[in-house]
Amino acid sequence: MIGFFSSKLFKNPSLSQKFSLVAGVLILFFALSNIFNQTKSFFPFKHVSTTVVSDQKQIINMSVTNSAYLPDYFEVKTNTPIVWQITPKGITSCTTTIISPLVLDKPIKLSPFQPTSVEFIIKKSGTYRFYCSMGMVTGIIKAVD
Repeated sequence: MIGFFSSKLFKNPSLSQKFSLVAGVLILFFALSNIFNQTKSFFPFKHVSTTVVSDQKQIINMSVTNSAYLPDYFEVKTNTPIVWQITPKGITSCTTTIISPLVLDKPIKLSPFQPTSVEFIIKKSGTYRFYCSMGMVTGIIKAVD
């Protein structure tokens, strides 16, 4: 598309040059944005949760906004039931769905203000990612023995 418009504007060198400059800046912006989003997993997460143990179950609490899971890192023990308590904060974005195919049987669908609780067990130690329906908002559940 950029090539098409650039060729059409080629007849007017001034407009063609301005368009090419704007297109180049946009391409650079999107490339840097993609690189940043792909390398997020190499950097430590800012929001770490404490896991509460009650009645032989691990309870992890998380709030959900339109742009973040808070906290976005949990450490749990394997082979012990986990109760994931999720509190949405008026969400209307892709964060209304939480996906973690290696942990959950199906995606979690959230309502804007209605808390949701999901129970599951992680049997193998490892690092398990969860993310929104677009893969832009992410978090980690780390399971240890």
